[in-house]
Amino acid sequence: MTQLWREGVIQSAIAPVPAPAWWAQLDDDLRVLRALPFATVCVALAAAGNALASGSAVPPGALLLGWALVGVVAMLAARRERSLRAIVGGQVRRPPTSRREAALRTPSWRRRTPHSVMRSVERCTARRPVLRYGLSMASRASIPDSRPRSRWAAGLPAITAEKIVDQALVLTETHGLDNWTVRQLAAAIEAYPAVVYHHVGDREAVVNAVLERVVGMLPVPPTALPWRDWFRVLLSGMRGVLRRYPGVARRLAAHGPGVERAAPIIDRGVTLLQEAGFGKESVLAYNVLLGTACQLMAIEDDREHNPELRARMSQLYAQSRTREDMPGLAAMGAFVHEVSEQPDQLAGFYASFYDYAVERTLDGIAARLEQVRPR
Repeated sequence: MTQLWREGVIQSAIAPVPAPAWWAQLDDDLRVLRALPFATVCVALAAAGNALASGSAVPPGALLLGWALVGVVAMLAARRERSLRAIVGGQVRRPPTSRREAALRTPSWRRRTPHSVMRSVERCTARRPVLRYGLSMASRASIPDSRPRSRWAAGLPAITAEKIVDQALVLTETHGLDNWTVRQLAAAIEAYPAVVYHHVGDREAVVNAVLERVVGMLPVPPTALPWRDWFRVLLSGMRGVLRRYPGVARRLAAHGPGVERAAPIIDRGVTLLQEAGFGKESVLAYNVLLGTACQLMAIEDDREHNPELRARMSQLYAQSRTREDMPGLAAMGAFVHEVSEQPDQLAGFYASFYDYAVERTLDGIAARLEQVRPR
């Protein structure tokens, strides 16, 4: 009996004393009251962020409504007991399945450190987050990495804006200006697309750089030539350059070249027309000559990239060469049939057609000169 009495006294002595009911109610009320400043802080931060982003203040009614909604939600959640696992969202790290896996997860410096020293390190790092971060970075640095740290270490040349444009020029010559992407360009230089954006810019910036490079290849005729001979030499040399890079002629016809590389050609061409007597129409005459030449080359580019359609249309025209009721259409059909029957001479036909169109355009400009030249 005495033994039982002593055990009961001891158990009652070490048993926790239950808190009174008024203390539990007070703790519950304090949790609810903490929801009100929480709602106030949330609404104030949201209003400040909205004011900074939009430049206008939030209406008082919206602030009051937001404060009430957040406060109600916070009060409802304040009466619930939440464990640590619930707070972190139940994201509990999976324990190692074997000793080997546990050893692999443990940094090498931690495996080589005695247990007593390790306990001291843990106590220090618990009070100093900076030291804990430094030790974690040291453990990461101890992991060997066989990947090269730079293009030089990998045996690859350094990437520059000039090399990117060089490769874009090669892709334009092979596929056309509109038929390659930034990813294809990045793959050609063995780099990520972000490298292209860093050194040059987006695709439009690369295209503009390609146009500048191609325009810089155009031969500038001698300044001593008369205006008609000067433009004849210029337009003939343009075809030899622009036909190498499909799509460039269409872009130049639609938007014109950049000022930097085209400045010598524009300045000399317009000056020659002014000196010839075109006056205010000098710029118009220059644009007609250059625009006509670029449009002819753009049409030739399109024909080469769609040979099936060209063959089908040639066959349709050739079938009308025997039409006696339409002699003009019959003449067109006979001409197309004659050209399509000699595919090896097709390239020469386009070149001669281009020269013919340039000469007739120059004839028209010269005829207009006789009308506008001061007498």
